[in-house]
Amino acid sequence: MSDESRSARPWLRVLVAFGAGVALSVGAGFALLGRDADAPAPEASPAPHAPEANEPAAAAAPEPPSPSAALAAPEGTDPAALAAPEPPPPSATAASSQPVAPSGTLVLERASFPASGPVRVSFELPEMSADAEPRPVRLVSQPDHRILELSGALDSGRTTAAIEVDPDYLQPGTYLVEVKTTEHGAFPLRRYLIEVR
Repeated sequence: MSDESRSARPWLRVLVAFGAGVALSVGAGFALLGRDADAPAPEASPAPHAPEANEPAAAAAPEPPSPSAALAAPEGTDPAALAAPEPPPPSATAASSQPVAPSGTLVLERASFPASGPVRVSFELPEMSADAEPRPVRLVSQPDHRILELSGALDSGRTTAAIEVDPDYLQPGTYLVEVKTTEHGAFPLRRYLIEVR
């Protein structure tokens, strides 16, 4: 072998190692993003049928209410107005009432945020807090790297820390949450993820 080909081999090894690292990173990214792809897709509602030009107009008209529904409604009242009202969508606080486990991910839908007031999120601590003091919490927005520092109020058992966040702060994207714990160790910090859709 010539000296020139020997000097090129270390660069070739570095290039191959770099390519393998990039491929593994991309594969891990697709695996994390694709974890929701395994969930069954929501069923699509059938599209409304548009009448064709040769169909009679009566076929496209809505069906009249049944005679029993018309009899039950007082005079001058639209039977459709008597239908049971739809229950309100669950609030984000109800959806996040279960504490997020350490290293866990909580998915929040912006559409279910409360009309007024903060979004409350609880984080499970790995062990009971040594004191009843609120735990320092950092909420880091991954899309734009905004940082919000909060105090996590402990529950009566000192096993969960809860924060209240302004809904305007929680824009769609991923948020890293760091809770400083009272664990005895070199790094008393637990991390959680919040994904806002």
